[in-house]
Amino acid sequence: ILVGYVANRTGVLSNDAIPPITTLMMAITTPCLLVNTMYTKELSDTLLLTTFQTFAGAILYFILATIFVYIMIRLLRLKPREDWGVFILGAATINTGFMGFPITKAIFGTDMVYYMAMHNIFLNIYVMGVGPALLNIGTRAPIQTKKLLKSLVSPIMISIYVGLILLFTGIDPPGILDEIITMLADSTIPLSMLLVGLQLGASNLKTVFNRSNLLCTLISMVVIPFLAFLIVRPMDFLLPEVRVVLVFATAFPAAVISVALVEQFNKNARVMSELVSLTTLASIAVIPVVAAFLTEAFL
Repeated sequence: ILVGYVANRTGVLSNDAIPPITTLMMAITTPCLLVNTMYTKELSDTLLLTTFQTFAGAILYFILATIFVYIMIRLLRLKPREDWGVFILGAATINTGFMGFPITKAIFGTDMVYYMAMHNIFLNIYVMGVGPALLNIGTRAPIQTKKLLKSLVSPIMISIYVGLILLFTGIDPPGILDEIITMLADSTIPLSMLLVGLQLGASNLKTVFNRSNLLCTLISMVVIPFLAFLIVRPMDFLLPEVRVVLVFATAFPAAVISVALVEQFNKNARVMSELVSLTTLASIAVIPVVAAFLTEAFL
């Protein structure tokens, strides 16, 4: 991250480098990471159970997080009022894709990436299906069916579908193809950290430190992970991997995809961008602490 930040601030990698690196990750290396994670696993009754538990936990997270953030925003009277929907998206969405997959692999290993991928499916459904309604709180906002369907056929989602097919059929790619996929998958971790540094270097952090942004970040990066742990901890019927992922996912910053959604609906994209930058900055400290805590508590 530091290398990416310094490279951006010194002009070695300008802001123009961010889009192609992002595209490289989202269209090539991350899909390779996901499909590799899935076809290297063995299907079992335990895997089916943990998959179902992860699905249920992800759905429950987005429901509870949305309600909780809305209540907190009303109590704290964040301003401006017309940006309440943006604040909800900024606090409830989580970057389990671009940041979540490589960081989870780096800290917890390849097996845990599978569960994070299952969690990420519902992030896309939430952003594209529920997001438009949140941005128009108090008005009638139709669900954007076409945009939701488009998000479900992105390279990352397609790689999840392909990986699941290979998992359930027991088919492995030929040796040479497996080596190529594995090498590209391994490049995702350094690329993602470099990109986080580039994005922070390109952000004007001086403008983001206002009351509303700071409170929203506190809710997203501290309060929600803490509450998630308190809720998940007594659930002994969940397997340890599921408990870790359900809490660890909440430690990631606001999803970058939300900026595009806010821009598309002519809402305050600047605030959403500021929340992404501020929560990403906070995640540098939060993610290692939460990871260490979860390792001690559940693994």
